[in-house]
Amino acid sequence: MINYHEEALKFIQTKDIEQALAVYDNALKQNPNDPLIYTNIAQLVLSTGEIDKAIELYEKAIQLDEKCAAAYYGLGNVYYGIKDFAEAVGLYQKAISNGLNDSDVHFMLGMSFVNVKQDRFALIYLLRATELNNSDSEALFQYGMCLARLGNFVEAIKVFKNTLNLDGNNADVYYNLGVAFYNQGNLEDSKHCLENAINLNPNHKYAIKALEILN
Repeated sequence: MINYHEEALKFIQTKDIEQALAVYDNALKQNPNDPLIYTNIAQLVLSTGEIDKAIELYEKAIQLDEKCAAAYYGLGNVYYGIKDFAEAVGLYQKAISNGLNDSDVHFMLGMSFVNVKQDRFALIYLLRATELNNSDSEALFQYGMCLARLGNFVEAIKVFKNTLNLDGNNADVYYNLGVAFYNQGNLEDSKHCLENAINLNPNHKYAIKALEILN
């Protein structure tokens, strides 16, 4: 039996989207009720900018299988991309409730909550994302940002330091660590972090302004 996904993947790796779509179209003729084929096609057409078509295909996959976690996740990514974060929240939650439990879906759900200004909920999912992938510096950074926005600067400082262990050349992490130190009244460490941020990114306007205030 032909593995259509593996065959399509060969074309995807060479960026031949047209041929990859042809493979999936043939697969669909033989398996018209397979939701994963619709999901794979949706992902491809989305990569070409066909948002409405991608939505239609993801919805068709869900119609065929209301427990298709991959379709909920993919559709969530579409709505996240067009900044409909409230819709994305519900879709990512359905992906998780239907068995998807990797760091990516928890990170995206966390960031969706961030964008609808619900940091307390975001905190839960960003923490879970870091637990599922402890090498994800971006998830760890965003978790620290949530802690800082909620005023928990002690824990935020710990998280930002751990983030620097994974990504030691990130000016934004140094800047936010400096701000957290400042809010704790630790001006010396704050200044040091802001200087590091500027050394890494001489055009970091927020770090420059903050350092001017400290000086």
